[in-house]
Amino acid sequence: AQAADLFGHRRALGEVAHHLAAAAAQAAVELAVRAAWDADANRLVVTVRQTQTVDARTPKFRFPLTIRTRTADGIDRDLTVEVDDVLHNFHVALPTEPTQVIVDPGRVVLAELKVDKPVAWWCEELANATLGLDRIAAARALGGLGGPRADEALRRALTADPFWAVRGAAAAALGQLRS
Repeated sequence: AQAADLFGHRRALGEVAHHLAAAAAQAAVELAVRAAWDADANRLVVTVRQTQTVDARTPKFRFPLTIRTRTADGIDRDLTVEVDDVLHNFHVALPTEPTQVIVDPGRVVLAELKVDKPVAWWCEELANATLGLDRIAAARALGGLGGPRADEALRRALTADPFWAVRGAAAAALGQLRS
């Protein structure tokens, strides 16, 4: 009975994730985000661009966007910025280069989100991000990027992540790399 209940919960969670992904795919907000470390200034530079067509039917949107960083000390820092124009550049002073930079942790903004950042950050997020949704996003991104580091991180997640949905995303990403 417990196994049947567990299977039912997994199926329900999978359906919820599917419907959320479908809603996000139809979202009017489309974001292209680039995150990079500026070693000279000791700061994170995040560029957020609304890429949807802005016209009479689809306005530029205004919304809060959280950026979560983690540095080598293991401390998470959440910064919420207000996105109210088509293009924004944010500069975040940090004590050291981050090991993780998660844009919209937990994927709470209903938007199509494309993030460009170093492979090392994606790999660290797949291995150690707190939220399963963020590890799933990292697996999907690494599946699109490929390369030896992505392959190794995905294989590790496939066998070691405690959350079944992350292991499934890692398997799908590995399949994408092989096709």
